[in-house]
Amino acid sequence: MKSQTTNDFLNSLGFTPAPFFHEYWSINEVIASCMDQKVKNDLDNLDIEFDGLVIKVNDNNLRELLGSTNHHPRRAIAYKYPAKQARTIINTIERQVGRTGILTPVANIQPVSLSGVTISRVALHNPDFIREKDIHIGDNVIIQRSGEVIPYIVCTIPELRDGSETEVTKPEFCPVCKESIHEHIAESGNTSYYCLNIICPASVKEKIKHFVSRDMMDIEGMGDAIIDAMVDHQIISTYADLYLLPQPQIRMVVKNIPGMGDKKIDWIIKGLENSKTKDLHKIIYALGIPQVGEKTAKILVDHIKKDSNFHTREINPLDKLIHYLSDQEFLSSIHSVWPQTIENMIDWMKHQGNIEILKKLETYGVQFGNFEEERVGSQRLQYLRFAVSGIFPISRDQIISTFVKQGAVYNPNITKNTNLVIAGLNPSSKIQKAQKQDIEISDDLKALESRYEVDFGIESVGLF
Repeated sequence: MKSQTTNDFLNSLGFTPAPFFHEYWSINEVIASCMDQKVKNDLDNLDIEFDGLVIKVNDNNLRELLGSTNHHPRRAIAYKYPAKQARTIINTIERQVGRTGILTPVANIQPVSLSGVTISRVALHNPDFIREKDIHIGDNVIIQRSGEVIPYIVCTIPELRDGSETEVTKPEFCPVCKESIHEHIAESGNTSYYCLNIICPASVKEKIKHFVSRDMMDIEGMGDAIIDAMVDHQIISTYADLYLLPQPQIRMVVKNIPGMGDKKIDWIIKGLENSKTKDLHKIIYALGIPQVGEKTAKILVDHIKKDSNFHTREINPLDKLIHYLSDQEFLSSIHSVWPQTIENMIDWMKHQGNIEILKKLETYGVQFGNFEEERVGSQRLQYLRFAVSGIFPISRDQIISTFVKQGAVYNPNITKNTNLVIAGLNPSSKIQKAQKQDIEISDDLKALESRYEVDFGIESVGLF
């Protein structure tokens, strides 16, 4: 479909298409338009906030040829105009405690409007950023929104200082739990401040939010507000405590939290049960070890499985994991893992509190011996090439992984090899493309379970 036709179609439906819309036949014309100050001025005069232009290839054959990465299609790219800036004053500076205990300085500024948004807080990143920008409390500063999203201090204006400004001092205590602060100086010379109290409420909340996230243990229903309330009411103090929710006395206390009825609690308990059989790399990722992301976790698991001592049956899976993640020689043999990451893992494992959390997880039924390849059944669905579009009563990852583990191949885009599209509520234009190519479309998850002999873990018939 040509882009102009798309614009006309949107207009016919009552939408207001982009006011600036042109087709070009060479990249040089596109570049000239992006650099044209008149275009920028015309957009600035509209009653809409613009941060740039979107450039798309409108030839369907070229789009198919270009394909996509894991994150975005290659057929489109954004050209961003230079960010708008504004002047304001730093009133105070406070520190937020993150998941790893790191203290991040945040400036409270005089509210200022920038790109249609009123900004009153700006992250200062770390002590080195404050030193490099020569930031003082009371300073006049220039801010902008990086990517038109995140507020950022570009510079201070020293010539406007009147002597009332004060230097930013080193924190002595955690602003939440009041424990002493640890200063860490990296090999690069960068300085960071940490709260090392593993039961500091601020870092506990962030660790639990990380643990339950979709890409980790994927415990649905555990929203930020619920986690904050459970920690504030001292119902839980680690993410291992989440697995106590089925106990009657804990359940009764949790029911007193606003919005936590029996149905919601049952939903969360089901998510907790499902999480106990997650692949080992997901569990390692969920632990929140500094600098250990999903990719590193997968690399670790691959090397653990290749080690000759891995198949020793006398040692239980958790003890094996603790051994490997504490073994300097083993970890150093993995060339794709950075030395700092190795140091972080060993330090994490040295902390007895973390070992106790792992032991609790094991006691509550979390399985540390699950490896993705071991749980793959036959490759009986290797002929299946599928895509997914829309909203479902379960996570899309759950649908995708269920098929992939039986040999099916998932592609986020419709290709000439796609032979099934699984459609949920509010699907994208993939459905129209599938219809044009006469590709099978199914919106009945229970029917798919029966047909392909898989289990998505749902109980209701159809979508909802």
